[in-house]
Amino acid sequence: METESKKIKKKSKFSKYLESKGFSLFGFVCLIYSNLIIISSVILFFFTDSSSIKSRLAFNALESFMMIVYLLFPIFVRKTLKIEIPKLMLTIYIVFCASAQILGEIMDFYGRIPWWDSLLHGFSGVLLGVLGFILINTINNIEKTHIKLNPIFISIAVVCFAVTLGVLWELIEYSIDGIFGSNMQQFMESTSGTLVGGEDIPLQGHDALTDTMKDLFLDTFGATIIAVIGYFQLKHEKKGFTHTSLKIIHENNLKVDNSTDEILIEKNDNKDNIENIESKINQSKEE
Repeated sequence: METESKKIKKKSKFSKYLESKGFSLFGFVCLIYSNLIIISSVILFFFTDSSSIKSRLAFNALESFMMIVYLLFPIFVRKTLKIEIPKLMLTIYIVFCASAQILGEIMDFYGRIPWWDSLLHGFSGVLLGVLGFILINTINNIEKTHIKLNPIFISIAVVCFAVTLGVLWELIEYSIDGIFGSNMQQFMESTSGTLVGGEDIPLQGHDALTDTMKDLFLDTFGATIIAVIGYFQLKHEKKGFTHTSLKIIHENNLKVDNSTDEILIEKNDNKDNIENIESKINQSKEE
């Protein structure tokens, strides 16, 4: 029993360490998996003569590298911009990236499951909608910029924000398809996967636009659902994602949570810094 409790404590300490670096346990597992895919793909690349297998291995290595970039992005935001992403938002972000890159691209769910791309686009609309509310609430909570905004205006702005990013993503997909000859916009009739071969047949006319328009409709649909939920949260002043904001990390080791107006003190062994922190807390209480 004692050894089991020690293991649990070690896991909790490791999880807390990852969270302090702007990471999560699930993200760490995805990071290890992505690195293993890159290493194995590079090794197998030199032990096969098939051009199709080589292209698939190179594709998997590239997608794994992109997954690593996506996973490290929250850490970059934390260290460079001094902003900590809320845990819920971070979890949704990592799950979405894993579903798109690892499951969708590397495991070819896009090719094996026809509705996988549609599912992720609807999910992305929800994700971007939540992000829109968090950004608006963060900006609105910054000192000297507090503005009372109408819930309808905020909800409409969130939908516009999510759809705009959806359009930008479609432009990226179009550019990548044109440069690398891929099928990210699924304009091929014979396959819905990202990689295509010489035998694949492209769609013609209006049908070639179906996937792009469907993706934009799903982005709008997902964002609209979140906007409606957010509208009622704001109107009835209920707690939820509409009252969540980004955490600003200050250089003096004070972490200010704008959503709760609480000041959290991080552990610091320097006595002088602790005294400075305590004096600043006393000043904030007096104000």
